[in-house]
Amino acid sequence: AHASDGDDGDLSSRIEWTSSRDGGLGTGATVTTSGLTVGLHTVTAAVTDSEGLRGQAQASLRVRAPNTPPAVTIASPADGSSVPAGTAVRLGAAASDDFDGDLTGQIRWTSSRDGALGPNGTRVLSEGAHTLVAAVTDSDGAPGSATSRLTVTPTPPVVTIAAPADGTTIFAGTSLAFSGTAADATDGDLSAALRWLSDRDGEIGSGPSFTTTRLGAGTHSITAVAADAGGLTGEAVRRVVVRPPNAPPVVGVVAPAAGTALLAGKPVLLAATATDAEDGDLGAALVWTSSRDGALGTGRAVVVPGLSVGTHALTASVADHDGAPASASVTVTVVPSTLAFSPSADTYVDSGSASAKFGGATSLLVGTSPVRQAFLRFAVAGIGPFRVQQALLRLTVGSSSGDGSAAGCSVRAITNSAWSEATTTYKARPAIDGAVLATRGAVTPKQVVDLDVTPGVAADGTFNFALVSASTDWVRYVSREASTGKPELRITLTQNTAPLVNILAPPSGTRVLPGSPVAFAGAATDAEDGDLGSRLEWSSSLDGPLGTGATLATTALRPGVHTISARATDTGGLVGQAAITITVTHPPVVTIAAPADGTVVFTSGLPMTFTGRATDVEDGDLGPRITWSSDRDGP
Repeated sequence: AHASDGDDGDLSSRIEWTSSRDGGLGTGATVTTSGLTVGLHTVTAAVTDSEGLRGQAQASLRVRAPNTPPAVTIASPADGSSVPAGTAVRLGAAASDDFDGDLTGQIRWTSSRDGALGPNGTRVLSEGAHTLVAAVTDSDGAPGSATSRLTVTPTPPVVTIAAPADGTTIFAGTSLAFSGTAADATDGDLSAALRWLSDRDGEIGSGPSFTTTRLGAGTHSITAVAADAGGLTGEAVRRVVVRPPNAPPVVGVVAPAAGTALLAGKPVLLAATATDAEDGDLGAALVWTSSRDGALGTGRAVVVPGLSVGTHALTASVADHDGAPASASVTVTVVPSTLAFSPSADTYVDSGSASAKFGGATSLLVGTSPVRQAFLRFAVAGIGPFRVQQALLRLTVGSSSGDGSAAGCSVRAITNSAWSEATTTYKARPAIDGAVLATRGAVTPKQVVDLDVTPGVAADGTFNFALVSASTDWVRYVSREASTGKPELRITLTQNTAPLVNILAPPSGTRVLPGSPVAFAGAATDAEDGDLGSRLEWSSSLDGPLGTGATLATTALRPGVHTISARATDTGGLVGQAAITITVTHPPVVTIAAPADGTVVFTSGLPMTFTGRATDVEDGDLGPRITWSSDRDGP
């Protein structure tokens, strides 16, 4: 060091050296020492001039011990550990140096298999045994390291099935797409090596995707499998259900029958059945349509208020839960419910002109003094299967003021159908031999008169009527030769169809034990009367009548095969019925053949042999199933 003063000049020789750790070091411009202790020293060079003034300078100095390499410790992975291939391994180590301090950030890893790995972090290492080294060098070039041994064990490929979904259900012959992936920690993407296997059909495909239509009916366990280069295999499994080819439902129309004639505006019962091999009873889903009237309703039994006149194709349609459609149709003819007929012949006779013929007259005169009688004939067709609700003979009184009468007339049926309009006279008139069908009191000119002749008209045919009156106040009616107001026979028809009966429970073929309760349920629907369930009459072929109503329960059925019938009668007297069979089983018949009842046996005679028989009406010989027991000794 150098020290100078303005008055004293160069004072370097007087410099005093001290250490903050070791104290005095010596005097002079230069001091040499080898005794400094290890550590950080503040070294001070100070001098005092002749007047006692002091000056100094300081410097910091670190005294180190001989250099040692950094200390490295590995936290992860633990020495001797192992991980499956593909696992991200955490490389974690710490390093400290006596002079440089923390050197963790400068650590670099190497693997005996994979080479340089870099600083602390996570790495995916190759399969096999690794010697992992964490190393660092301090500022003086001294290296430090630590070692950990790690084994990366082989793993099988990871297989994933993307499609189909587990539990997929298809019909046989349907195209089904399969897709999947296979990834291996060592070999990478192995999707191309996938093999697809069915536990029922064997190998069905290969590769990452394919489609097939060849899966057989049944439940399949489908396995996708892949093997890596080391022979390890991975797999994934899906369950696929293949149903037999879907059969469409079977639909049958129960009512009305094909070719039936129906009346316009009258209620019509539509009934059908629909069954499906997979879905069972689909009757509730039936949809009814008419080729003329469109939509009619839904269900196994539908009552429509009426159909329009014409020919109808009535169709019951349904689709099963898988979309397969089915239908059945019947063709019916709907005719008007009211028929109108003009007379094929009409005339009158007059006792005052006994030989006169009035067949061409425009009037029909009826009265007494002289006797005047009128005759009419109608050819009726179209009643067919229907019933006549009402038949009206419609007459029109003449327009003149004297054409009315205080007594309109009586209508009587006559059996003679041979009389002629052109030749009939009073002398050659037909006999009036039928019953009085209707009588009318006073009538006025131009009045339209309806006479109810329903008792005389029951079916298609030719009908002859006579108009008679005991009144001298004769009446004039318009004949068929007139231009307006001609006679007319108006027939109103009605129809009655039998009720539809269904037994809802129990199923036909049910077997029950003697004395067990049996619950019956049924339904009865009638086009005209509606719900007849309350009128159902239940009977057994073995036990006779069982009861009435829509539901019925009994425990009294005797053993045997019963035909159970449910029948309903509508207000028109028509009967509908349905039947099922139920078997009430017989108890077995057991007999002991030996020993005889009351046998006395001495102990010296034991053992003894027991012999028996057991027979059952339904199951036959039950001898091998006999169990023997004693009230004293048990089984």
